[in-house]
Amino acid sequence: TTANYMNPQVVTLYAVEDNIDADPYDFDLKLEPTGAAEYGPMQDKAIAGKYTLGNNDVANIVISAVSASSTPENGADITYTIVLATRPLGDVTVSLASDDTSECSVTPSLLFTPANYIVPQQVVISPQIDNVDDGPQSCSIRHNVTSDIDVKYDNFVLADITVTIADVDTAAVLFSTFSPSDIITESTSTSTTVQLGSRPLGTVNVSLSSSDVGEAEILPPWLVFTASDWNTPQPVTVFGVDDFVVDGTQAVTISFGPVSSSDVLEPYQGLPAVTDEVTVQNVDVPAVLVGVAGIPTNQLLEDGPVVVLTVELGVAPVPDVLVNVSVSVNDTIHASISPSVVSFTNADWNVKQNVVLSPIDNERAEDNVGIVVSIENTVSDSSVYHNVQPTPSQMPFDF
Repeated sequence: TTANYMNPQVVTLYAVEDNIDADPYDFDLKLEPTGAAEYGPMQDKAIAGKYTLGNNDVANIVISAVSASSTPENGADITYTIVLATRPLGDVTVSLASDDTSECSVTPSLLFTPANYIVPQQVVISPQIDNVDDGPQSCSIRHNVTSDIDVKYDNFVLADITVTIADVDTAAVLFSTFSPSDIITESTSTSTTVQLGSRPLGTVNVSLSSSDVGEAEILPPWLVFTASDWNTPQPVTVFGVDDFVVDGTQAVTISFGPVSSSDVLEPYQGLPAVTDEVTVQNVDVPAVLVGVAGIPTNQLLEDGPVVVLTVELGVAPVPDVLVNVSVSVNDTIHASISPSVVSFTNADWNVKQNVVLSPIDNERAEDNVGIVVSIENTVSDSSVYHNVQPTPSQMPFDF
């Protein structure tokens, strides 16, 4: 005014916080007088000074600490957040990728705008079940930052985030319960199924065996699994073997393994066998079987051919001892028998031995008579085969 024109007045300049990482720039402060006509021509000419506006904002992307450094394959997700430190001039995209998608997956991308840049956005790392017994594995998340407008954020470098995925898979040979039962009799069978506990890296061979093939056999003798069918159950059958021995109930160990693999570095290579047990119940009983060789007949002609009787055992004598069977005829005037004793061992128990019944011509005219061949109970040091009654124990003939 006309009263204070001589008094200096203070003009204060305030820098406005824009949260933008911009380069410093120069500007002029101009005075624009109004009111007195004599000052009108000075508009846009009176310069109070030249100034430089500096910048205190630095473009940055802040990653929070991860919620956990490790998690099992079947465990909880791991999370962390990302936020921009300054307001971008345009959209900023953070693309994320896992370096091993078989171990972990990740949120694919985040979008930051000038409006939401200050709001932290969550990244989710999800563990993956790979079904492979491969131990703990590291999984790294890579970040790729792009912006079409803001050069300070375009190609901004972010460090990888690495977590550990703990393994929950175990290389193993798995078998089901025997069906219909783990107790079988000779000449019957039972079944099970076999599969692997984890996905193999190569072709896996599982050998199958019985601890006593004289009591139980297993088929097939081996199984083959690959990465595509490792968890498909394959059938296995155990057959009870009729050993023709009175040996009571026998326990047999069934082995699933050892295991080999075409990939010698994986856990299946050299994996030891796992076992189960089946019980084989004996069905054999001691027996002496007597028959007639050739065409069966009960006729013995005075001037006719001999009759050949056969004798054999039904099961093997155990231990290896003699089993004697005595044969006799009730009428030695009209017939003879030879030999009168036949003997068996463990080596020839199932070989038929011949006993010859021969007619005797006594040159007398007489009526038909009955002749009976008797086969006596066995005599043996074997408790199983001592005093066993033959079948039949008597054989009648018309003479």
